[in-house]
Amino acid sequence: MKKLLLLSSLTILLFSCNSLDKSILEDLSVKELKEAITKDSLFTYMYEEIVDFKKLNKDKTKLVNYIELTWQEILDYNNFKLEKLSDMGVEFEKEYLSKYDKTIKNGFELIDDYKKKNEEWLNKNHPNNFVDIELIGINTEYYTYSRGVDDVYFKFRIKTKKGRIQQVTWGINPKAKINDKKKDDLYSLLDYQGYIYSSPINNVATGRYEASYKHEKIAAGKSAKSFLRDYNLNLEIRKVRFKNKNISYDDFELPFEVKRYIESEEEKDIWSTEYYLKKIIADEIDANFISKSDYVSKKQDSILESKFPLEFSLYKNYFDLKYSSLNKSE
Repeated sequence: MKKLLLLSSLTILLFSCNSLDKSILEDLSVKELKEAITKDSLFTYMYEEIVDFKKLNKDKTKLVNYIELTWQEILDYNNFKLEKLSDMGVEFEKEYLSKYDKTIKNGFELIDDYKKKNEEWLNKNHPNNFVDIELIGINTEYYTYSRGVDDVYFKFRIKTKKGRIQQVTWGINPKAKINDKKKDDLYSLLDYQGYIYSSPINNVATGRYEASYKHEKIAAGKSAKSFLRDYNLNLEIRKVRFKNKNISYDDFELPFEVKRYIESEEEKDIWSTEYYLKKIIADEIDANFISKSDYVSKKQDSILESKFPLEFSLYKNYFDLKYSSLNKSE
């Protein structure tokens, strides 16, 4: 009987012995690490974070604060975040929407109002409404002694749409219809060339302009027809003077945050749309408004800090150190 009791006690002792019940300031052996990863794949990422934290933390006196914290407790903390906290997040999202639903709708209405005003302005006052400009000719002049290109000239036809205009400015930024997008993005601004017709135009006028060096390289020897076959001209009318008033394409300026929100929405960038919606609402509707992700995050952090104060403190310090080290490297 005594032998059975001894054997039973030894078995319980062996199964209750957990290699992770040691301070995170103590390194795990390769065997212990393998066992932990085999039991829970999450341990790999958690282990790497703790090792990184200890490397980044040069002040050992601060590490002493975590001497009582075990590897098992860190694992429990991360499993709780993964399994329990994500479920709570769904409830927090519902709670957020019930609290801020009306404010968010007001934000969307404000953005729609800006969009409407911008569209109304574009339909009524954009320079495109006052004049049409098209490339109608390319003239290449050669050196007589070498047949090398001397100059290239673009010829534009300018036609008024609402009566006499006093001046007009425009620009072109030709792009090959088949191109290297990365190269195209890199040199986009360098390819832009602006023009001005500074005399009044009652109906139709033509203007002849010397091409920039960049445009000369791609247009030399071509006709307007062949050039437009191979290149998008990207002609943009920038400003017209009509009835002694300057009308510019950017006279109606959307607020920066609204403009970025619209662009992010078109790009389907969920994070940016949420960020700029928060900025718009906080600036113009409710200064205390926060985004859904911030709201959920604060609720989750509150639970973590209450339930796992030491673990929460460690990860907060870790992310602060990580952010600081990344900024220094930049």
